[in-house]
Amino acid sequence: KITDSPRSFVLMLFVLLSCLQTRNWFDPTLGFGLLLQSVQIKILICICSICFFLNEQRKGRLWILASGVVFWSLALLQYEVVVTLFPGLVFLIFLRLGSQHDKRIATFALGIPTAIYLTYIFRLRSGVTASSTYTVHTDLAITSITYIKQLSGALPFSAIIWSRGARALQTSVSLLPLLLLFLLAATVVLVVSLRSSLAVVSTRNSFALFIIGLNFLLGPGITTALSVRWQSEVAWGLSYLSVSFAYTGLAFVSVSTLCLVAKFVKPQSLTYKLGLS
Repeated sequence: KITDSPRSFVLMLFVLLSCLQTRNWFDPTLGFGLLLQSVQIKILICICSICFFLNEQRKGRLWILASGVVFWSLALLQYEVVVTLFPGLVFLIFLRLGSQHDKRIATFALGIPTAIYLTYIFRLRSGVTASSTYTVHTDLAITSITYIKQLSGALPFSAIIWSRGARALQTSVSLLPLLLLFLLAATVVLVVSLRSSLAVVSTRNSFALFIIGLNFLLGPGITTALSVRWQSEVAWGLSYLSVSFAYTGLAFVSVSTLCLVAKFVKPQSLTYKLGLS
């Protein structure tokens, strides 16, 4: 819905599947009763409702926005890191075409439950001794390295390669599952075959997708980096649950970058070929 391109949606699915990983340690993909997937589905429904509200003039679109606010609220209650994705929604609202009045309504409607949620969390935590998981430690050096380690888990194949210890690159690649290699090859084929469709996506929509993806990629990891517990447990390539959002964010960033490359770079140029690869 963000790009208004059904073909880019197909490519997005393959890129996302190529980014997904499983691990024995706090697996966000298959573990926890698909908690992370249900949370992200709610957020994506909210994003679709925002796009529909701003770009459609049909009757009942306020109810569509209201349903998006409900799904956003449910996502907030389901997993606390969702609050870090609010800036991306605000950027999306102001990047989409639509009247300023409608944009203010959408921002206000999403801002109310977010503000109530943050107020409730701060009041709940005040005067209470939290566990190590929810104890904040803001030492810059420790927080920075934890944040980078958390992001490292979003790199494709990182969980497989790092969890097996340091190996030569050729050895690590040779041990990758055939399904992942197949998905990667299929994604490359789709990119080449759909390059003309990617060029049709508007710059505004591509940039909106890029901002949303960047927020998914960089936002949720902040809470992990600030946690005393995860500062001692997160390792290279083995990130905590919120890395699931980074998988989605990396897919969004990749597809939006491909759209921009296909639109502005000449097909015969070396930059275009490198971008597609």
